[in-house]
Amino acid sequence: QALSSAEGFDFVRVGNAWYLKGLLVDVHVGHRNVVEAVLDVHGEPLSPEEILHQIDLPSDIPVAARLFSLNYALERDDRFIDVGTDEQVLWFLRRLEPDEAQRPPARLLPIPYTYDRSVLSRQVLLLEKELDDEWSGVEWTPSELEGLTAVTFILTYPHHRSGTIPLTQRIQRLFPEGSVQHTRVTLVDGRTGNQMPGWVVHRHRYVYGLGEWYQANRILVGSYLTLEKTDDPFTVIVNFRPRRERREWIRVASSDGGQLRFEMKKEACRCEYDDLMVIGEDSRERIDALWSRLTEERVSLEEIITQVFLELAKLSPQGTVHAKTLYAAINVVRRCPPGPIFAVLAANPQFSEVGDGYWLFSKPEGV
Repeated sequence: QALSSAEGFDFVRVGNAWYLKGLLVDVHVGHRNVVEAVLDVHGEPLSPEEILHQIDLPSDIPVAARLFSLNYALERDDRFIDVGTDEQVLWFLRRLEPDEAQRPPARLLPIPYTYDRSVLSRQVLLLEKELDDEWSGVEWTPSELEGLTAVTFILTYPHHRSGTIPLTQRIQRLFPEGSVQHTRVTLVDGRTGNQMPGWVVHRHRYVYGLGEWYQANRILVGSYLTLEKTDDPFTVIVNFRPRRERREWIRVASSDGGQLRFEMKKEACRCEYDDLMVIGEDSRERIDALWSRLTEERVSLEEIITQVFLELAKLSPQGTVHAKTLYAAINVVRRCPPGPIFAVLAANPQFSEVGDGYWLFSKPEGV
């Protein structure tokens, strides 16, 4: 800020670089129209250096000045968006970027909850770290993150519905770093080699671009997915653990209009999944309507947890529910990291921890 008017000089800024405004090259609307046409034909992001060859700026002006002027002009034109990283600018057309990269899907945005983490037992904290939700705030040590080239994670319902990957601390290590940008990457199907455009939305902690891949491979909620780094920092391989397809009994979510319901049904399964987190769905429209109602009516998290817990308990002869199962089920109708959910279990005397991650609900005497 101080530099922008230091000693009477007018400076302008692009990223972390400053330049005298009076020395900028005029990148007028005609130049910018040419850039738009070039990007439209190319269909892929281009660096400022690649774009510079396509427009007619005075050749007697240093390249550095022309590049800064180009970036400054495109940054202020709403048609263009930087989809690179903090170190590398890549320009693309905003209208060619998917809506899900510009506005995060509602199912991925958690409602902020204040809770007491001191009530969480060591076992519960370890379970929270195992789940590795991108909004949980779990901290990984440098030694745990160092040298990561591949990460396996469990696909949850919000990301399955949104066609996204959670951008956790570990998964971030596989993708280019950025801050405000929507970084354009290539996701490669590890089984077929097919390439898919992906968008790393750093601020909202997700990578968009796998909706069609989930559908084509009939990936279930609760499936194990693997991401693998490549020599190209903008290319990541995505894969699942295949198995011979067969019909198996899994939890299937539905809605009766007022509450979330679960029952055991046989569903076709062709990839490995976590038994505690696998979920199918029946009548997506009704589930969406329930999601909207619970949000609009501001139904409390504790009320949702109690209702879903009791519904899941019906599927167990012992009436117990695993914390991982509850977390997966809650996220069908309310985006929430595990911490607040586990805190409700720990703080409410009606819930009892019975070991190995399982919990039991007991009604007060006389009720």
